[in-house]
Amino acid sequence: MTAPRAAGALLLVGLTSLTPGAAGGESATDKYRDLLHRKRTLLREASLLKYETAWAASKIPYIFLDLEKGKMEFRVRGKVLKSYALKGVFLDERGSRPAVPEVIWRALDTPITVVEKQGGHPELVPPDPEAGRHTGLLYSDPNQLSSQTGAREVDTDAGVLGVDAPSEYFIRFEEGVIIHVENPKEYTFREKASQRMADVTGGLQRMMQSLWGGPARSKGPEWKLELYVVLDPDTAKYLHYSLLPGEKLVVVPPPPPPVALVASSGAPSKAAASR
Repeated sequence: MTAPRAAGALLLVGLTSLTPGAAGGESATDKYRDLLHRKRTLLREASLLKYETAWAASKIPYIFLDLEKGKMEFRVRGKVLKSYALKGVFLDERGSRPAVPEVIWRALDTPITVVEKQGGHPELVPPDPEAGRHTGLLYSDPNQLSSQTGAREVDTDAGVLGVDAPSEYFIRFEEGVIIHVENPKEYTFREKASQRMADVTGGLQRMMQSLWGGPARSKGPEWKLELYVVLDPDTAKYLHYSLLPGEKLVVVPPPPPPVALVASSGAPSKAAASR
């Protein structure tokens, strides 16, 4: 290589190394954006650890709802006891509005407490000790539990007790949240078209009500948040058995969205880096 060409090559390398963002270089803005993103990530992780540290001091199970990974974990003393895979989480019964993890976490950034599950286990009533004295049977009625509690007979292994967990039910929380557990459904083309038409019609009705000030029709109690979780039937039953009143559920914070810096003539807001 001749001297002029060698000098030109060295000059080109030097200019490239000085160019911001090139050849591994990073501008001050990029560094600030990266640090701010890491701070938000650590703050979210710290908020989750704060709750788990308090719960891990007892033997009571608690629940992590991880929408980003699509699973629900039951933990005891910081260790995963059970994990259930979710097939989907939606904001409507038909599954046309997927739940966005960031939006759900911001709505439920504090733990919620299980207060009721639909189809709870009936109380196991002991048999009458005098029942089998004359018949020679411990249970005078083979379906005594069913007759005493009203539980339906089932054809599963759980039918030995006369009870079985439902595969579709709701979970109610003290904080005004309700989760509907549903099984996967296959819709025909006609059903999908009908649902789409119903969505369009409902949207037009809400728009007209907002324009004309008409009262919105209420469908039952007012919930802070209503979610529809899709599980296969067996997993839904296992989840039903695992749920107990008083258990705490917390939504796992998803990774924070990318930081967007906006130029401003004033001083930067302190709230910009809070979450």
